[in-house]
Amino acid sequence: MEYTELSLKITPPFSEIMMAELSALGFESFVEVESGLLAYVPSTQFSETALQELQKQYASQCLFVYTYQHIPAQNWNEVWEADYAPIELEGICRVRSLFHLPRPDFLYEIIIQPRMAFGTGHHATTALMLGLILNHPAPFKKVWIRAVARQCWPFWPKKRAQTRYWPLIRTNGP
Repeated sequence: MEYTELSLKITPPFSEIMMAELSALGFESFVEVESGLLAYVPSTQFSETALQELQKQYASQCLFVYTYQHIPAQNWNEVWEADYAPIELEGICRVRSLFHLPRPDFLYEIIIQPRMAFGTGHHATTALMLGLILNHPAPFKKVWIRAVARQCWPFWPKKRAQTRYWPLIRTNGP
């Protein structure tokens, strides 16, 4: 979906009032910046006439200067996946994508296909589980993992297990 970004320079006490006013015009999200607001609306709902009316309404009360630009539709998941940064734990374990080069200085390396999902190592819970497994005092004799995502941490104990490994993985919810 194509969006329109509104950059609004406004006197600070009026930022919250403008968020309410712009919400009534179909704007969906807002970012408060030093000079005022950035506001986003689906381009099909953008009306410069409505903005001009709003500007007239508040002209005597505050600074109200705006510019806008259209933002083309983009697959933000794809952008995130392409920018996936490797996770490095204590200089021992590295979680990386296929497009990152191997690092032989790490004892363990987990290679994943990053998707907008849990298990890529960036979520605090995943990092916690990787760290717990890494710091377990002895190699595992048996491992039973129940995971929601098919990414890095369900397979991490297998690299440390000496005998048996039973992953129980659900990929479509609870």
